[in-house]
Amino acid sequence: MVLGALGLFYGLSSDLLFLGYDYLSAGIASTILFVYPVIVALIMVFYFREKLRTSTIYSLFLSLAGVYVLSTQNSWTDIRFGGLFITLGSALFYALYIITVNKARLKISGWKMTAYSLFFTSIYYLAKILFKQETLVLPDIDFFLNLTSFAFITTVISTSALVYAIKYIGSTPTAILGALEPVVAVIVSVVLFQEDMTQNLLIGVILILVGVIIHILGDSRKSKSHPTPQE
Repeated sequence: MVLGALGLFYGLSSDLLFLGYDYLSAGIASTILFVYPVIVALIMVFYFREKLRTSTIYSLFLSLAGVYVLSTQNSWTDIRFGGLFITLGSALFYALYIITVNKARLKISGWKMTAYSLFFTSIYYLAKILFKQETLVLPDIDFFLNLTSFAFITTVISTSALVYAIKYIGSTPTAILGALEPVVAVIVSVVLFQEDMTQNLLIGVILILVGVIIHILGDSRKSKSHPTPQE
């Protein structure tokens, strides 16, 4: 049941993200996705009664501000609302995925959890393909090899690392540290796909990086003031 929910959340998040690419550039859509730390933190605070530290509040505020800047087009008030809301839906399901991994307390390894959740994600996409009466046949072997490499690097490895991070440091820290990912997305879009490095892109990336650094420093101070007891 829990693994099925994980697969569904991950599938819906990916599906909405790719739909968001139809409205926004890859770098901006991928960056807006990372408003999910805000969603994770809010759910953890209001539903699970997790204490929200001051450093976390500043970090979330700066990360959200960075996402807002990156979602604008040519002015501070000009936003592509269609792509924004679709990508925010992706962020919501990704946040639910992270929280479920953290709170389910499944007695299985991170690799096994990843395998089962991706298996149920595959079922979701298979059902969608059958419903839309599309073919599963790939055009050629090169396309298959490229798709396999893409899936292994961006899905299997990243999802496994995400699961282990949640187990070791919890939902909110993992979500906030994940805000570094859109920085990579913007860099790849600029370097490989010749997307313009606009003022908004630069400011958004800086805000997100500063937010992540504040959270890391806050965690470091907490660890020093409350050292873990030696066994």
